[in-house]
Amino acid sequence: MSPRIVGSPDAIVEEVVTEFRKNIERRIAEALEAARSLLEKSYEEALRTLEKRLSESLREVEDRLRSVEATYDVEIHREISKIRASLVDEVLTEALQKLPEYVPKDRYEAFLRRLMEEAKSRSEKIKIIPVERDKELVTRLAKELGLEVSEETRKGYGGFLAVTEDGVTMDYTLENVLGAVIDKARAVIARELFSG
Repeated sequence: MSPRIVGSPDAIVEEVVTEFRKNIERRIAEALEAARSLLEKSYEEALRTLEKRLSESLREVEDRLRSVEATYDVEIHREISKIRASLVDEVLTEALQKLPEYVPKDRYEAFLRRLMEEAKSRSEKIKIIPVERDKELVTRLAKELGLEVSEETRKGYGGFLAVTEDGVTMDYTLENVLGAVIDKARAVIARELFSG
């Protein structure tokens, strides 16, 4: 006996096809939903990774900028200090060059004579090297004290060098003798130029 078919075979085929289509559409919808969910998760993860990298890069750039800024600040302060020191030296040089105008000639001569006598007391045989500016005065004083005078001169604000026969040099230049006074003058000039 052959099985009996109840109902229209077309209707049954139609029902099976419809059921199959629903099943396929449901699976496609599930696959699409899974793919969409996976894409969203991947997108969010990629976005977090990118944000983290950008944040790290931003921190690195900020650190580099701070470092460069600090370096430039140091360089700027160094340059400002050099300019200030240069200006102070310029004013000090001018003041020292005008020193003979403010100190009476006889007092300056007596001052240099005392320095030369001190040098002579330290070593009997010395050679005097005058500073260019005081060459005539130093030469005259040295000859009066029976000291040898070198033909060479030194640059400076005044005074002389005394060299012993064993080559020891004693510095009696104004820069050295008045060193403490010059340092104080430098501080006063800096305060006057740059305070306020």
